[in-house]
Amino acid sequence: MFKTQVCVKLHSGLNYNTLHQVEKHLPTPTVTLGFVIATLLGASFHLILGGDVRRLALFLLSSWVGFGIGHLGGVLLNFRLLNIGGLRVLPALFGAIILLIFAHILSSRRQNTRPSR
Repeated sequence: MFKTQVCVKLHSGLNYNTLHQVEKHLPTPTVTLGFVIATLLGASFHLILGGDVRRLALFLLSSWVGFGIGHLGGVLLNFRLLNIGGLRVLPALFGAIILLIFAHILSSRRQNTRPSR
């Protein structure tokens, strides 16, 4: 049996194989949704508590890491309450909120102990 390979030329000059390789490196919709939810959570936390740009970066990073850890914990524990597709939203939110509170405690201690100029 012979395998035939079909190359479909598109308007941009790319063929099907090139587009298929690019598609392999794109994030899945689940990852994108998780990233958006975690970003909104971290930005909302910063909006409520305030702070400078470094604190915003800390809150965003904490939210992303906590969301990922919470999601993985939900997968490992087979937690199936409030899922969106393959995304374990409830444990992911719980993980993100825990890390955000931890980051807030650490950053507020540092802010209080800094000498004034």
